[in-house]
Amino acid sequence: MEMVRCNYVAVYRPRQVTFMELAMIDSAVVQKLRLVGAVGGPVTATHKMERHPSGHWTIGGVVLFRIDNEAI
Repeated sequence: MEMVRCNYVAVYRPRQVTFMELAMIDSAVVQKLRLVGAVGGPVTATHKMERHPSGHWTIGGVVLFRIDNEAI
């Protein structure tokens, strides 16, 4: 949790969340979100989703991009 608090501030405590498209990329399910953090501008978060044998989904990784598509 400390890593999320320090490195993914917009993900940790967003002021606003907008779910965008759900897509398949290289046979992986990817959920995109538009986040506005407590401080700073909006970002796009791309979450790689993983399905477990029990059937539930978890986040397998996140990449943040500034809205101008520059990776953070």
